[in-house]
Amino acid sequence: GVALGLAISGVFVTVSYAFTFQLVLFMLFMLVGGFYVEELPSWFEWGKYLSPVTYAYDAGLYATFYLGDVSFSRGEAGLFDSYPVSGKTV
Repeated sequence: GVALGLAISGVFVTVSYAFTFQLVLFMLFMLVGGFYVEELPSWFEWGKYLSPVTYAYDAGLYATFYLGDVSFSRGEAGLFDSYPVSGKTV
């Protein structure tokens, strides 16, 4: 995200050109990433592999629907261990 924005800003001379190009590019990324359509034409399937949105969208879907009953352990003492908060104290 940020690296791509910096690369785009380095290519264009004015802010308005960079902003317009970035807007079109990220809308295209969202289009091929699965936000707007699920089925792409066969000649445009390669676009989803260029889009960083595809990987974020797939990771979100995986974390939401496929992890199931996975439990995460905290390991060592955390940052907020000295401030216990329960539902009654909130």
